[in-house]
Amino acid sequence: MILVKAVVVLCMFLVIPYFWGMFLATEDNSNIATNVLCGYALIYTVFQIISIPCTFLKTSFDTLCYSYVAILLIGVIVSLIRCRRSITRQIKKIHIMPFKENWIMYLVILLVMLQTVIAVVMTHMDLDDSVFVGTATTTLFGNRMYAQDTQIGWSTYGHFPIRYVLAPFPILLAVYSKLSQFHPAVIAHTIMPAFFIPLSYVAYYLIGKKIFRKNKDSIAIFLGIVAIVQMFSYYSVYTQSTFILIRSWQGKAFLAGVLLPAIFALCMNFAEEKIEKKFWLLLCAFMIASSMVSSMGIMLAPMVAGIFCLIYGVFRKRWGIIWRVALVCVPNMILAVVYVILR
Repeated sequence: MILVKAVVVLCMFLVIPYFWGMFLATEDNSNIATNVLCGYALIYTVFQIISIPCTFLKTSFDTLCYSYVAILLIGVIVSLIRCRRSITRQIKKIHIMPFKENWIMYLVILLVMLQTVIAVVMTHMDLDDSVFVGTATTTLFGNRMYAQDTQIGWSTYGHFPIRYVLAPFPILLAVYSKLSQFHPAVIAHTIMPAFFIPLSYVAYYLIGKKIFRKNKDSIAIFLGIVAIVQMFSYYSVYTQSTFILIRSWQGKAFLAGVLLPAIFALCMNFAEEKIEKKFWLLLCAFMIASSMVSSMGIMLAPMVAGIFCLIYGVFRKRWGIIWRVALVCVPNMILAVVYVILR
């Protein structure tokens, strides 16, 4: 039984994101790790699109869960058919010792593994568990979404908590729990850190790849410095490192530790003369995914893209970037308007 659960977990957190990431594979996500990162953006975008209507229409949680799973499975099948050559090519490139000439990268991997093991094995309790784990638990066992106030337990909401409805990450936690048959607390405190912490370093790898122009030694040193800084940044409960290493099961932690660095890396493509068309779809997916994990992502993600847009669009007089970025940010702007109206 445990083996079956482990296979389901691997499929949910690795296999499905990888196959979905192949849809928008570009030069920057031409390996398995970065494909998984981009796949998360796509599957979280899908969840955002279907979860908000289901919540407002007061459909059952089971309806949302099975609809989401069906879409994911269809996407995997289409990816296997459409991208089979690229998938085969990437699998053939897998090596037992991928960094033979770069021992610094192995030290980085050890540091990341150490951080991940500590987060998985050790126990950290947080007051926000009453929101994330509490909402997932009441959703799972009540088969209703946002119908019960998790802060009190028995009382119902007088109205939809719009802050959480527009960022349904706790509902996604309930989906993970239902599919794997692990309790939401186990998914949040044990399983999510095992995948989300390494995923954050994939985002930083993309940043290093852009800064150092694929110089492997420099990228490894950059990641090593990031890993060390992360380990010694628990001087406040509000730092980015605190969120991703200590509270990685929370949507705002995934936003700060994974999605915003990934958006930062993607926006560095603005400096290039030619940008693939798939890039804009991928950036849009990261924007919507940011709004799904946290209500703060509704505005923070467009702010990151907007800053890069000003730097490369206005100062370098590349006006085409400005309207493309504006289009990419439209879903977030719509959610922002909805939030203001319904708050």
